[in-house]
Amino acid sequence: MAELFGELTPIVLLAMLPGVIEMLKKWFKLVDTPAEILAFGVGFVLFFLYQLQTILGVVYAQWFSIVFYSVLAPLTVMGYYNLTKGSAAG
Repeated sequence: MAELFGELTPIVLLAMLPGVIEMLKKWFKLVDTPAEILAFGVGFVLFFLYQLQTILGVVYAQWFSIVFYSVLAPLTVMGYYNLTKGSAAG
């Protein structure tokens, strides 16, 4: 199975999560406990789907990579932009 980032994929996922969570928190106006539950849920689902690649094979892994990086990469960029914008203003 060929992964986009090879063995570094879990680290890339971890690096993407803060940006994705920040965007989702902003869109759904979540703070405190609901935001923590969202963060746990998103992390759980993403890593669960990542682990399914080893079970379901190459076709699933390719679709997962296409959808995952096409959707989450822009969310990550927007989320990190909002994080830095907020820290620069504060």
